[in-house]
Formats: sequence, structure tokens, C-alpha cells
Amino acid sequence: MDISQIAAELGAYIMQNQNVSSWIYQDSAYLNRTTTLAKVNGKYPSYSGILSNVVQEFTTTFNALGEAKFFVKPLEAFRQKVNFPFKPQDLYDSWVSFLAVEGMLPDQMPISRWLMMELEKRVKDDIHILEGTGVYTAGTGLFGDSMDGMVTVMDNLLSAGNPFKIPIPAITDTNIVDVVDVFDRSIPGKMRRFIKEYYMSNENLDRYRFRYKKLYGRDLDYTTENSVKAWGSSKQIVGFDSWDGSDHIMATLPQNWVRLIDVVDAPRITDVQRFDYEVKLFIEFTLAFNFRLDETVFLADPGGLTRGLDTNHSLYYPEVPTTPIPILS
Repeated sequence: MDISQIAAELGAYIMQNQNVSSWIYQDSAYLNRTTTLAKVNGKYPSYSGILSNVVQEFTTTFNALGEAKFFVKPLEAFRQKVNFPFKPQDLYDSWVSFLAVEGMLPDQMPISRWLMMELEKRVKDDIHILEGTGVYTAGTGLFGDSMDGMVTVMDNLLSAGNPFKIPIPAITDTNIVDVVDVFDRSIPGKMRRFIKEYYMSNENLDRYRFRYKKLYGRDLDYTTENSVKAWGSSKQIVGFDSWDGSDHIMATLPQNWVRLIDVVDAPRITDVQRFDYEVKLFIEFTLAFNFRLDETVFLADPGGLTRGLDTNHSLYYPEVPTTPIPILS
């Protein structure tokens, strides 16, 4: 099988399998926890409004009370691509080895289908890493720079956004159960009742489990492999391995955590080209994760001194004091 045959077979296969949305979207760790937000007129709409307190004692005199504020948060997605060059002869040897190991014939697993299966695995693995620790840096053409992952989004929120900050001490193996308890008790009651899950790295979820078992002699109740029920709370703690290495603890209201995509310009293979001894494959897609409203994102703030919002705290949470909640002795 020469380069012309492989390029022709790959081109024919791609004509029937051009849409690769499942590669980009369906394996996301956040799939069932985010709301998909698609472009409207080229933009992602995100706006909110809030009213201050309006109820007062009745009198026969009109007494104005209440203030309305409206906010727009610009949301942006990242246009990304796969430019994959390969030499058919190199892949041909690997394909033949695969057939021998699996005991398959060429017509059972054509080289074009095998190549696309291998590329799909690689793309899914890359997306898994990027949606956790990606840091967007324009113009480098390097892996890791094509989008901001959730760790970066939360880093940016703490430094330049307006989330509800929850001061905690630095997390250790011995205090992690207490830290999660502080996080739970620091969320305003009017919001806590709508929240079902807390999110952290998978490493810290394991530390939480181990410490709890050491303290109380039994394990926590599991809901899934990466989720346990928080001690003393109705909430589930969910761990993401793509957050490993960070100490973020996050909670938010339903539908506030969003996935930004482009449904018109869906992920697809845009071209297959032959050049000298190489075949080049082109894929394009759009993806990002963010929050519609910073003020309903609850983020652990290691070493922080003030509980709540940096801006407009009294407007959103007039009943919530800004003094940190201490660890119970």
C-alpha cells in the first residue's frame, strides 16, 4: 500500500465521518455538570441583574427603597485545531502489528479506520488535560496553550474576578476534613440549598477520604468512583484528576458553569492533503469553560482574610458577614 492509496482511502473514510464532535465534547469530565452555551450572532450571551432589598413597613407615603443593577460578562471561546502530519509507511508498520496482535484481517480494520481510532484517543486525552490545566497563550502553536482550563479560570477569578471567596488555611493531610467543613459552612444558606456538589482535585478527594477514615474508622459513602458524600453534609464531593496539583475547592449554582461551543461551525475534519511523503490531516473546533455569573461561584481562598465578594458584597449578600468562618475546635 503506497502513499496515494492510503491518502485516497483516508479521504473516502473521512467523507463519511467528517464530524468529530464526539471526540471533543462527549468525554468531558464536566459534561453532566455544565450547561452548553452556543453562539448567538457570533457572541456568547451572559448577563445578570440584581435588586437590593425592597420590602418595608407600610405607610401612606411613597418611600423609595430598592436599587437595580445589571451586569454583562463577556464570554469568549477558544478556536483550536489539529494539524496532524504522518508518513504512511510509518503507520503502515504499526497497523500491520495491530492486526497481528488482534488476529484481524485488513478488511476488518482498514488502515484509515485504525488511524482515526488512534487519533481520536490522542485528541480526547489532549482535551482532558487542556480542560483542566490549559493556559491560553496566543501564537505559540504548542500543546497546552490553546485554551484556558478550569484551574486557570479559577486562578483568574481569584485574582481578577468577583467570586464569593471562602478563606481557608493551606490544605494539609491532617486538616483537609476541617477545611471542607469550613467551605461548606461558609456558603450563604440561601445559596447552599441549591448546590448539590463541591469540586476539587482527585488528589485532594483521596486525601479527604483517607483522613476521614483515619479519624472515624470507616470510609465515606461512595456515589461514583470519583465522588463521595461529604461528612456532615448532604453534598457530594467530586474529584477531577485534571485538577491535580491545585488546591481549588469550588461550588456554584445549577446552570452557572457553562461550556462554550459553536454549533454552526461544529468540530470537523476540514481537509486531508498529500505532500511529498506525508499526509496532512486538519481538524478545527471551538471550546471553552467559564461561569455566567462570578458572584454565584464559591471558591476556596487559601490564606484569604475576607469572606465574600470583593465588589458589591452588600448588594448580593447583605445578610452575610465578611469575617471568615473558623475551623471548629
